[in-house]
Amino acid sequence: MSFPVPRYEIGQQVWVIERDRRISRWPCPDCLDTKRWAATTPAGELIPIACPRCGDQWSSMPRNIPSLTKVVATARARQLTIGSVRVDTGETRNSPVSYMCVETGVGSGQIHYEDGVYSTEGEAQEAANQINLATQANLDAEPHALLAADYAAISFQQALASAWEEELYHGYDNARRYREAIDTVLEEDKGLSGATNDTLRESIEHRSWQRPQPLAVLVAAARAVALDYSNDTLQQLKEALKPLVALEARA
Repeated sequence: MSFPVPRYEIGQQVWVIERDRRISRWPCPDCLDTKRWAATTPAGELIPIACPRCGDQWSSMPRNIPSLTKVVATARARQLTIGSVRVDTGETRNSPVSYMCVETGVGSGQIHYEDGVYSTEGEAQEAANQINLATQANLDAEPHALLAADYAAISFQQALASAWEEELYHGYDNARRYREAIDTVLEEDKGLSGATNDTLRESIEHRSWQRPQPLAVLVAAARAVALDYSNDTLQQLKEALKPLVALEARA
């Protein structure tokens, strides 16, 4: 076999690709990235407030509305100085020629394989751009990124309505499943007291909100799907879903 000849020598300036990521933001569809809103008080006074979508008030936003942040791939070219050269004819996974550089450690530091080392900044940056394209495609295809992108394209009011629809849907689905579970318990009647049996049956047939049966709240959540989206209804449903979360956690 032919012995590989290193392309670069000690002391030579070369370029490698430094991979990185940073946190960026989708453009805010509400304040147009000014981070300010103009709010009108009931008395008609106009006052500036922080944008609830991207301003300092984000922590008070409903947790089921994704933020406008996104992860961006930022691989870039970096200049280094060759400090040592190694040839390993037994290397099969990477290039048999590798380098260690002054800036990243010689002897104990980062190993740079020859197929990832470039003579010019332009060559290295072009390769970095291709890496960014592939990495960004994978990042953007992740479920939470797709959801954030969808929400970033709609207004704050639309985002609130969409988030509530999603929570209503899950509340309805869980309420349906728990209702089926209640029916099963009632049919089997395994040692339930008469009072417990009657309470469960009432929660199904009349959708009672009375305590202490949290399952009744789940059934009521299913009913709320069909109601108008008034503020009062949404606030009631928000409280109604708390026992659902607790039950799911103990399941």
